Amino acid sequence: MRGLRGRKGFKRVDALMGGLLCRLTPRPRPRDPREGPPRTIVVSKLAAMGDTILLLPHLRLVREAFPEARMIALASSVNRDVFDLWGGVDRIVEWSPTATLKAVSEIRRERADAAVDFEQWTHVTTLLLAWAGVPRRIGFATAGFARGRLYTDPVSHDGRIHEGEMFGRLLAPLGLQPAAGPPRVSIPLDRRAVIGARIAAAGLRPGATIVVIHPGCGAHGWQREWPAARYAAVIDALADTGSCAVVLTGSAGERALAEETAALCRAPSWVAAGELSLLDLAALVAEAGVVVCGNTGIVHLAEAVGTPVVAIHGPTDPVRWGPRDPRSRTIKGNHPCSPCLTLGFEYACAGRPCMEAVGTREVAAAAAELIGLARTAHRTLSAGMPC
Repeated sequence: MRGLRGRKGFKRVDALMGGLLCRLTPRPRPRDPREGPPRTIVVSKLAAMGDTILLLPHLRLVREAFPEARMIALASSVNRDVFDLWGGVDRIVEWSPTATLKAVSEIRRERADAAVDFEQWTHVTTLLLAWAGVPRRIGFATAGFARGRLYTDPVSHDGRIHEGEMFGRLLAPLGLQPAAGPPRVSIPLDRRAVIGARIAAAGLRPGATIVVIHPGCGAHGWQREWPAARYAAVIDALADTGSCAVVLTGSAGERALAEETAALCRAPSWVAAGELSLLDLAALVAEAGVVVCGNTGIVHLAEAVGTPVVAIHGPTDPVRWGPRDPRSRTIKGNHPCSPCLTLGFEYACAGRPCMEAVGTREVAAAAAELIGLARTAHRTLSAGMPC
């Protein structure tokens, strides 16, 4: 299933029918203050990969606070791999537009007594949890949407803070403090070894610092993409100044863009777009010295595995969606109407002038700085290892 944020038809149906159905659906009963801890908790998030990665530290807190509770993830094909990568849920119920009633039935059979809905604006999860009869429902009351009326514990959505921190505010009704800082994901050493072997098989320079270039921003995020020719110029600039091995990543649908980028540069690279599972991509990024990309899910994946990012922002606000690792660098296109996104899909321009306002020199300089830091850290680590 393609990303929900970019599907115009889905957005129209959700705004019109979803909002109407939320107004017609009875409000939940007041919560009994004497109720005990939840026995089965549903955590719902349908999109996207990056947002779901931002949930992980908060989900860990829920798991630690209620270790005896069964945790069910309501997800979609867009992001279920993130829940699999984490491995902390007992079951995943996968939603699709044609499987709404099936998802309602499955959640109803689980007899969930609490749900935390991490969707920010869609009405789908709001309705699904209400129709499934979950008695306690926590979720965002987003301005301009009818979803807030169907939660027992509505939480106002604030568009002035980082989305990862905003997700954490949904834990307050459960008596939990939000997790601080970016998410963390550990990658098995054997998986990292497999990726190392694939890098060697691709013919890249042994021992070189890996630079991951991720030129795409999803099936419907082309306004957030930096031009391929500029990524190629950055690759050549990095190749001219030091020893690095470039890997171009992306989904299967973004492979043509990755190949176009590779064809425009002189330096050799491995086009891995469409060839890696989420776990393999995470292992690759964990081996890298830096990731260079627009505002897309790999920003948060990189931070989760401890790799700094050069994140290029145009229509998106880095305060809300940017990297939080102090080593990472944010490059922002200065344009009068930038940033223009509030919910993540309502672009103000037909083109991408704010992305095109970002020059290659500043991106290459930021990437080179992080490569230098990665090499220094590697030398320090190697010097401290016993012979």
